[in-house]
Amino acid sequence: MYGAIIGDFVGFLCEKQGSIAENFGISLLRRESSESAGQTAQAGEAFSDKTVLTAGLEEGLLSFEKKLPGLLAGDRTGGRGKNTFEEAFCEETAGALRRFGQASPLAGYPMDLSIWLFREGTEASAAEQACAAARVSPVAWMFQEDLYMMRHLARLQTKLTHQGKESVRAADAAACAVFLAIHACTKDYIRTFLERTFGYRIPEPEAVRQEILQAGSAPEPSLCLRAALSAFLYGKDFEDVLRRAVSPGGASADIAAIAGAVAEAFFGIPDEWREACRERLPQQILQAADAFSLRMSEKKKIREENPAARARWESALTRASERHPAAVQGNEPLEEAIDRMLEKKDQQSLVAALEMLRLRMNQRGRVFVPILSAQPGENSAGMAPDAGQSTGTGLRGTTQEADSSGGKRGAQETGSAGGPGAVKYRMQAVRTRDGRLWQPAYTSRAKLERAYAAQEAAAKAAGSSEKTQERGSLVLSYALDALLKRFLPQDPDQTAAQLQGIVLNPYDRPFFLARKTIEALFVVDREAKRITDISPKSEERGDSSPKE
Repeated sequence: MYGAIIGDFVGFLCEKQGSIAENFGISLLRRESSESAGQTAQAGEAFSDKTVLTAGLEEGLLSFEKKLPGLLAGDRTGGRGKNTFEEAFCEETAGALRRFGQASPLAGYPMDLSIWLFREGTEASAAEQACAAARVSPVAWMFQEDLYMMRHLARLQTKLTHQGKESVRAADAAACAVFLAIHACTKDYIRTFLERTFGYRIPEPEAVRQEILQAGSAPEPSLCLRAALSAFLYGKDFEDVLRRAVSPGGASADIAAIAGAVAEAFFGIPDEWREACRERLPQQILQAADAFSLRMSEKKKIREENPAARARWESALTRASERHPAAVQGNEPLEEAIDRMLEKKDQQSLVAALEMLRLRMNQRGRVFVPILSAQPGENSAGMAPDAGQSTGTGLRGTTQEADSSGGKRGAQETGSAGGPGAVKYRMQAVRTRDGRLWQPAYTSRAKLERAYAAQEAAAKAAGSSEKTQERGSLVLSYALDALLKRFLPQDPDQTAAQLQGIVLNPYDRPFFLARKTIEALFVVDREAKRITDISPKSEERGDSSPKE
């Protein structure tokens, strides 16, 4: 909450008065604040754009969180027609970043970022800069329960202002470092995670100094990030981390803001540092930081009082949020096999497509399943469900008539919902022209968007002036094997009893999987498991295929 801001105060001071970086007699922030006791700091004089945009991002995240219940319920009245989490997230965060940026025009923004802040509709900068990594920490705090969701939104907020590949990568890594520190991971674990996930090798302090000296005053985002992480890994406490962050020179504000954010999550902030910072913050930034800090305290209290919330938080690393829609990937071979089957229409290509489907099932592949709304169960303590989670299997969806070329709207079909405490979903169904209902699923974001476009075109052709309100404002990332199991006779899912099976990618070369076909898939799989499951290592691999 305040770590990045304090880091910016310290780093910005060192950039203005480089000699201070070599004199560590007392805490840098306390020295700076004691010389200006009682005075409100000004952007461009005592802090930079890192503080301004960190506070702006905090306010944008709080606004987005308030809209989550409406988004989950499919309500678009307050969202100007926005119908995905990503669109609503971008709208709220971009608006807040611009409001805060325009309120502090002298904060020292890079030229491209300044143009984006003051001109609506301007494209993000292509320059490689560490600005987004320096402000990203609030995303890690807001989405503590979901690593995948957090990473997805950290990259998304970066792309609002910076499209450069290294800028996005550095912000992603910085957010992960804060996230892992929040979850009390060890320094060795954080180092290993960043090395394996991003390829970052964290140098020793002296090596950092040499790299920054060679890079000059504008080091690349990756170097700023590695310098900040080096300061954190070798630092003994919050103050020592900041001292190490500013000692090499260079882009001290960027480096110290990243280092301060990670150090806050790992060590905490001394009260005197926090109060010294709060005393000097302008009112707008102080209110945003305090409101965000209060909300994080409330979320922590909820976790302490609600076992389910606590369990979600504790499992954030192990489950890595496969449930988030961004986890749907790797289905290209399946799509190619289906295309070949639809072109050749012979037995051999059909078997090949089914075999590829079985392979993706064993590989823990996932698909998009569109839903209309989601509501917490009776024991959910009034908490909104995590975006993209796939607990609860209620079916209550607007069905649509569909054939191989597109679809029309139909009547509503209802079914039972999940049990107490589970998230209840109103899921979509698709009605073919013969009147039968099918469970739709999509193998990629592109396939899903084509379906949306087809529905909008059908509504327009029918003379409807309304947008397709029931097209599925949300999507779940659903495990392929779990989706198929709903149609097996051994333990039938009552909510799927009225469906004929699954149709992959309706509106775009659909592949119909009737119940008998699904049963055959699992029979083949069980026969294969008699051979492959002899070794006890199959459990260690996390194979999610059904066993004998």
